[in-house]
Amino acid sequence: MSLFGKIFSKSSAKGGKVAPSPDMHIVAGLGNPGREYECTRHNIGWMLVDEVARAASGSWKKEPRFNAELCRVKLARKDVFLIKPLTYMNDSGSSIGKLMRYYGVKPEHVIIAHDEYQIPVGEIKVSIGGGDGGHNGIASVISHIGNTFVRYRLGIGSKRQLENGLKGFVLGKFEQDEMEQFRGQIADFASGISLVVDRGPVIGMNQLNKRSRNNDRNATA
Repeated sequence: MSLFGKIFSKSSAKGGKVAPSPDMHIVAGLGNPGREYECTRHNIGWMLVDEVARAASGSWKKEPRFNAELCRVKLARKDVFLIKPLTYMNDSGSSIGKLMRYYGVKPEHVIIAHDEYQIPVGEIKVSIGGGDGGHNGIASVISHIGNTFVRYRLGIGSKRQLENGLKGFVLGKFEQDEMEQFRGQIADFASGISLVVDRGPVIGMNQLNKRSRNNDRNATA
């Protein structure tokens, strides 16, 4: 029986849930399933959790009960579920909410990695609370688990003119130079996830947001 099978079998005997773990975290990458959405800006959250899984030697498994792909790893000695909802972006919160409630994970231990048009490519910003900012995936998450989760906002902003509007832009694929820049930094962004899990979002904000601002100043100096 697989690791997930053993976990779920034990939990089913206890009424469909497992005992909550105070250190368990969920890291969700927002995106859309399907080959046509691969390497699109809107799927940058998926790209990041794929890198986190790779770095931690994890493997993905489809779990129909959550309508998602899951990967269980250890980050900073803590138990972490990586999740890629298969619901499409606009209903991402339903998968994340089910997983959170099933394992008794606190909303404050849920980290959502998603695209952010207001931040340039190559930068990140960690934050807590606030509204959805017009992001349908975040709106769905808020509707299912509230707004106290951690936001790991990955920049996709561009100085290029939006010829097809914002929707066309986020659903479009990265330009070659943008993708090369992101791939050159993705290992650092994945390490940032481990930092937030290990030290918490406040220290994560202080260190990662400052680092991102310094990188921006160096790039424009």
